[in-house]
Amino acid sequence: MKRIWIGALGLCCLLLGACASQQPVQLNYSPDRWAESCTGEVQLEPMHDARKETQFIVREGKVLKTDRDVPGWIQSALRDELELRGCRVVSPQVHDGPFSQPYRLGGTLYEARLRTSYLKQQLVLKFQITLEQGERKIFDKTYRGAWDTTDLPTQATLQELLSSSLEDMMKDVMADVSHVMQKK
Repeated sequence: MKRIWIGALGLCCLLLGACASQQPVQLNYSPDRWAESCTGEVQLEPMHDARKETQFIVREGKVLKTDRDVPGWIQSALRDELELRGCRVVSPQVHDGPFSQPYRLGGTLYEARLRTSYLKQQLVLKFQITLEQGERKIFDKTYRGAWDTTDLPTQATLQELLSSSLEDMMKDVMADVSHVMQKK
């Protein structure tokens, strides 16, 4: 009887996993509502992708699609955080604001992978953030986060893991960047 129960549970997990893999995994992000304020203009540079392995989400050996690229997801999170804090975010080609030397914020993505196996998910994110003012680099730091969870690998649990992990990392990134911008 115990074998039948374990077999039925395994079959349910496989069926849930198969159903969840039909749609792209959404890369969501919610900015920190309690963030410090920011003044100034920031040119947000595109996030460079320097990953050796570009397959982001792999479930049981099968690559899952996402609704957007990972560097764009991180850049969008940076934009949301800056705008929430009151910074004027402009693209690198546009500078028409009152600030003589806007900050330039950019970065490089070195690692992004989410592996799922049965009930276990392992996520690793590693990226570098740089902040320049004029010709000077005033901030340069690499951030790395790793998360292990045990849960049914549904679309919702994968999306929640991705969103909450990036939120954790952005709290550290924006605390550091805001601190540097406040000092200048």
